[in-house]
Amino acid sequence: STLGEILSSQKKFDEAETVLSEATVVFRNHGGPEHPYVAYGLLGLGNVLLRKGDATAAETPMRQALGIRLRKLSEDSWEIAAARSDLADCLIQLGRFDEAEALLVPSLPTIETAKGPNHYLTRQAIERLGRLYEKTNRAELAAKYKAMMPPA
Repeated sequence: STLGEILSSQKKFDEAETVLSEATVVFRNHGGPEHPYVAYGLLGLGNVLLRKGDATAAETPMRQALGIRLRKLSEDSWEIAAARSDLADCLIQLGRFDEAEALLVPSLPTIETAKGPNHYLTRQAIERLGRLYEKTNRAELAAKYKAMMPPA
């Protein structure tokens, strides 16, 4: 929900978590468990949990959201790629680098093609790849992705 995103941007994470949890229940009750808004709410919740520093708790809603999108959208959808990028961010924080890389590398071109090189989702995916490669001591690849960052 937009309110959840606003609260999260204000670092009111507990309030954002409550709003997003409640919104997801409403979306499920009115649209069914596979409704696209359910995936949207779950991703929002997962991202709030990540920002709170709880990557372990964030993984489940992010995987659920990705599952909904995989069942409802075409494989080349930017929305699937964006959900994979979010889940990869979670996995990076959990230190599961191989799994994160497998999700993130194919997501970047899909997002960039759909949204363009300057879109925030593209910049996020590039930043995440750079961070992944820094954490795995692959300086050359980290530098490559840092150099790809478009001006904000």
